[in-house]
Amino acid sequence: MANFTQQDAEKLHALRKVAEMLGMLAPCKALRPSGAELERRLAAHGIEMPIYALFLIASEETSHLQKTAAGCIVEYFWPTFWEDASPSLIGSLLTRNDARVLAWRKSVLRRDGGSCRKCGNTKELHAHHIVRWADAPALRIEVGNGITLCRGCHEEEHNGQGAKFQRESVRQ
Repeated sequence: MANFTQQDAEKLHALRKVAEMLGMLAPCKALRPSGAELERRLAAHGIEMPIYALFLIASEETSHLQKTAAGCIVEYFWPTFWEDASPSLIGSLLTRNDARVLAWRKSVLRRDGGSCRKCGNTKELHAHHIVRWADAPALRIEVGNGITLCRGCHEEEHNGQGAKFQRESVRQ
């Protein structure tokens, strides 16, 4: 099981942001390209690139960073890919109340000894995704992609205040 650092999370998030800025990805569903635009993209670039990207996503030998990059390429040609793709290809797209996500949360809290890894608090604990939930669906239930934070530290993390803390690798 891989452990992820804040630097890994920042790389994956930056990759998706660059793809959005280049116009490869729509920042929201309402801005997805039309069918005509998708046909234009396919005519301009050919089918080989998205097929190769799908191969990378499906391969067990592909790193998470490579899968995310390949996902950006596939999304350029197939904006609803993450919603449409078979769970056997990309793994289940989970909701936060899915039993596997709840089990992931318990595993992260147990691994971290039931206390916040930042301040040591034992109250109002959250399991925080190091690599963002939205950036890497395949990592949503990887225990190595979680860290226990109390509510206050979790809020700081999402407000950009806690990035320095997670520069080190999360250890089991």
